[in-house]
Amino acid sequence: MENIFAIKNKILDFPFLEEVNEDTTINKCGIYMLYIDFFGDNSILPIYIGKSKDVQKRFDSHLKKIMFLNRLSESTYLSYFFEREDPFYDGSFFYCKIFQYMIDHQCTLTDFKMKVVEFCSLEELESKELYYINYFKSQFVGFNQLNSRTLLNAIQPSICNPKENRDIINRYFQEYFWELDTISYYLQENTGYTLFNYNYTFLTILPIIKKIFENMDESYSDYRENNLEKRYSIRPSQEIISQLKEKLTTYRQLSRGHSYALEGIKENIKKLFVSLAPNV
Repeated sequence: MENIFAIKNKILDFPFLEEVNEDTTINKCGIYMLYIDFFGDNSILPIYIGKSKDVQKRFDSHLKKIMFLNRLSESTYLSYFFEREDPFYDGSFFYCKIFQYMIDHQCTLTDFKMKVVEFCSLEELESKELYYINYFKSQFVGFNQLNSRTLLNAIQPSICNPKENRDIINRYFQEYFWELDTISYYLQENTGYTLFNYNYTFLTILPIIKKIFENMDESYSDYRENNLEKRYSIRPSQEIISQLKEKLTTYRQLSRGHSYALEGIKENIKKLFVSLAPNV
């Protein structure tokens, strides 16, 4: 199993193709790595692997959403991500992860960058993205969500006809069980957002997976025999839980401090405009 330092070396040695920024016009189909240009954190690699039929437009979209988060109050921020039944950013927690990382490490928008990993055809996007997420382990050490979550919606229509779609279902469960087996290592290493991804993904989709099994015929008995409950015996140590709670407290303090500082800046700007305004 690769630790976070080995994966960091893979990133440094990787032959990226082009950098995408506000001044480029790379309107091509391909796989990209979004990253924050600060790799000094020994528990998180600030990377996200994504796909797009137009990497330039996708960069512009990502940048606008991060800029938008920077303008939100704390209460609105919590509402958009956590408090609504149908969150505005549903499934897009990586924006929250990126934003928090930038705050924690005092990064600016100039540190928000994207590089092309590989150009490919539209038909190859899904498989290439899956390959590079697993290659860089960004669902364990970076900002990506687990593939088990992101691929689930795509395979659900296939469940209605399991015999006709056996290959699609098999590929999903191969990924599903691989991630379930692999995540224990990164939980113990306490890397990235693994604990969050584990709780958000595996524990929330377990009822869906069980329901899928119920609709399968006997030819899928090999999956049933994997005994899902036992496979979910992974539990982080008490030490990891304590560390997570400490980090959460720090995050909240930093967030409040950031909000107070922002309000102070706003007040200073208002006073400056008043002092510069012509007398009426």
